[in-house]
Amino acid sequence: MIVLKSRLLAALQDEPVEDCVSHPIEEILGETLAKNPSEARSWFHSIFLAHVRNPAAAAALLQCAGRLRRNLLMPEGKQMALAGLNSPSIEVREAAVSAIEQWGGEDLAQALRDHRETVPWLGDYVKNVIRDLSSP
Repeated sequence: MIVLKSRLLAALQDEPVEDCVSHPIEEILGETLAKNPSEARSWFHSIFLAHVRNPAAAAALLQCAGRLRRNLLMPEGKQMALAGLNSPSIEVREAAVSAIEQWGGEDLAQALRDHRETVPWLGDYVKNVIRDLSSP
C-alpha cells in the first residue's frame, strides 16, 4: 500500500482534478478496490483524513471518490463526505456535496438535510441535491 499511496499522492500533485475529466487517482483507486475492497476503502479513507486540512487535496480526493460507484466506497465514503461537509473550506464542502450527489441514497440525502450551509450559493446547491435525491 505504501507504493500505491506514493502513486496516488504523486498523481494528486502532478495533475489538477477537473470537472468531467478523468484523473489518474480514479484508476489507482479502481485497481486497488478491485484487489481488496475492504482494505482499499480503509486505506483511501486514511489518506483523506491525513489531508483533510489541506483543502485542495481533500477536495480533489472527494471529487475523485465521487466518480466511483457508491458501493465501492461505502461505508468509508460516507464518512469522508460527512467530514467534508464539516470542513471550514468551501471547496471541500462543495466536493462533499458533489460526491453525495453522484452517489445518491437516502442516507446521504439525510446527511445533507442535517447540514447547515452558511454560503448562499452552496446552500442552494445542497437544496437542489436534496430535491434530486428525494425525487422518485
